[in-house]
Amino acid sequence: MFDHMKENVIGIHKGSMELLKTIGMRFADQEILDMLKENGIKVEGDRVYFTEDQIMKYVSMAPSEFKVYARNPKYDMTINTEESNFAPTYGSIRIREHDGKLRMGNMDDYLRFAELYEVLDDYKVNGGTTIQPCDVDVEQVHAIMTYCTLLKSEKCITTITGTKKVLKEGFELISRVFGGMENLKKKTRTINLISTISPLNIDTNSIDCIKLCCEYNQAMIIAPAPMAGASGPVTLAGNLALGNAESLATIAVIQMIKPGTPVIQGSAFMGTDMRNGKCSIGSPVFSLQGKYCSALSKYYKLPCRITGSLSDAKGVTAQTGYESMLNMVVAIGEKGNYIMHTSGMGESFTTTSYEKFVIDNEILSMLKFYYKDIEVNEKTLATKVVKEVMETTGTFMTHKHTVKNCRKAVWIPGIDAPTKFELDDTPDNLMKEAYHKRINQLLDRYVQPQLDSKIKTELDKYMIQLGIEKKVLEKCNEKATHYHS
Repeated sequence: MFDHMKENVIGIHKGSMELLKTIGMRFADQEILDMLKENGIKVEGDRVYFTEDQIMKYVSMAPSEFKVYARNPKYDMTINTEESNFAPTYGSIRIREHDGKLRMGNMDDYLRFAELYEVLDDYKVNGGTTIQPCDVDVEQVHAIMTYCTLLKSEKCITTITGTKKVLKEGFELISRVFGGMENLKKKTRTINLISTISPLNIDTNSIDCIKLCCEYNQAMIIAPAPMAGASGPVTLAGNLALGNAESLATIAVIQMIKPGTPVIQGSAFMGTDMRNGKCSIGSPVFSLQGKYCSALSKYYKLPCRITGSLSDAKGVTAQTGYESMLNMVVAIGEKGNYIMHTSGMGESFTTTSYEKFVIDNEILSMLKFYYKDIEVNEKTLATKVVKEVMETTGTFMTHKHTVKNCRKAVWIPGIDAPTKFELDDTPDNLMKEAYHKRINQLLDRYVQPQLDSKIKTELDKYMIQLGIEKKVLEKCNEKATHYHS
């Protein structure tokens, strides 16, 4: 970290400590307030005031590294302060089609994304609200999405959080795959998103979910999302200090409840488009705050959640590319440890796009190649090969050294972009065909993982107990269809 950045990080940290000492944070839960009092923390009403020593004492109890266990051990995730793990998009309810039209997400979309994320090796986690299907009962949709994930995936699991009831039903389903609730407590299997409310509040729903995750030893991302100029100060240092204070206070409480509970310090520090009041996730304001979130997490020796290829663009345009690339450069370059929204999301978190999903995964592939850097040794310098080529054919294309190394020494695109245009073609239409070809190639590669018939029966029984119709369960068991917008 450069000296000026170290100074900035320390300055933001001090700002956070000042906020927690003088303004405090509101916790909407009497049990938590009583626990804080018993541990010598100053409490007035529902507002809690922390000293720096108190915050750092409990934050230091959080592990710098932990493991999340998948159904298939090859997808186990190690989360620490150095390695990057990539996660699906989360939270939108609408699909932006290639022609610019908007529509609500449905079960067909959820099934497709479950299969797409399962087949891509860059992801060791699946599930959550990759797209919310709006053609099923809103009171049942959380259980339906979790059920689909358990059928379609053997990776680590992102849950759907919100209320205690929603999360508990998710844990009930997941536990049936791993031998019951007591067995679920033995290993961390899930990633759970916990949000604060800026400025300096956390509500009853989030606290209930925190308690449940602590009880079952499941990992949490603590994700404040202050908007600079709206729900946080317009100056980025102030917005960062505010969000950082919220996350540290919440992590301290988690460690007070159960020391050693796995947590990831989150980042969704947004900008505000001052022209219209909307949150902005594509501007450098967003990316710059992500950079400092990663630096702050490393300062506290905590794993960092950062966001991936996000954009404010409406549809697939040049804006989609340059904004998404900047955000992913920051996410990987600053060693974000759990990178959410890796692919597909745009328009201030409100839409998902199949075409953007393909573009963003291409960006990910490019940046992984770039940040891997080059290997310099006798073999890679290839001086003998140069001599042989100069003495024989004069071309490296047909040399055995090229044949042996061509698949790993250079980057190979995943999108089969056309190289020749007919007179009536347009670049946009040809790229649309290439995007859809890529999506359908991935869907064709998907093979549903085996699930023990007894476990499947238990899952079905619990879903029916929740009042979910058999025809919905049958839909979840279907193979995803090809995509054509």
